[in-house]
Amino acid sequence: MKKTLFGLLLAFSTLVAHADVPLVEQAPIEFDPVTVEAVAKLIPAAIAGRGWVTRHTGPGHMEAKLDRTKLWVAVDIAYTDHSVTITYAGSENFDYREAMAGQPAKIHSKYINWTRNMAADIRKAILTYQASALPPPTPAATTKPLEQ
Repeated sequence: MKKTLFGLLLAFSTLVAHADVPLVEQAPIEFDPVTVEAVAKLIPAAIAGRGWVTRHTGPGHMEAKLDRTKLWVAVDIAYTDHSVTITYAGSENFDYREAMAGQPAKIHSKYINWTRNMAADIRKAILTYQASALPPPTPAATTKPLEQ
């Protein structure tokens, strides 16, 4: 009896862990302006470590795809000199269901986690780039010259 109950609980927890969730896109990533060229180079470098492969699809747009053994997901990444927006573009074996009858679109819960990580990686890369591109701080006005 205990083994049966344990088996049922394990099966239920597996279903809940991989349940479809409403497709909610990440909030746009906004930052102080940098060149569009820099943003276009920073995005692929920022997300490659998690397995995302990118290709440019037009000015200010690229597609990023994460391909696993039995499934894949793709997003459109729109970027400017001051923002990046990540939007669902397609998937296979990711339990995507279009919005119907007032219900939001649904997708595998991993999509939310993977795009959240993607957004965090892009944000970190851009902020790191901006910090390294800043001129060195100037001495405070109250600093006295060294006496000889």
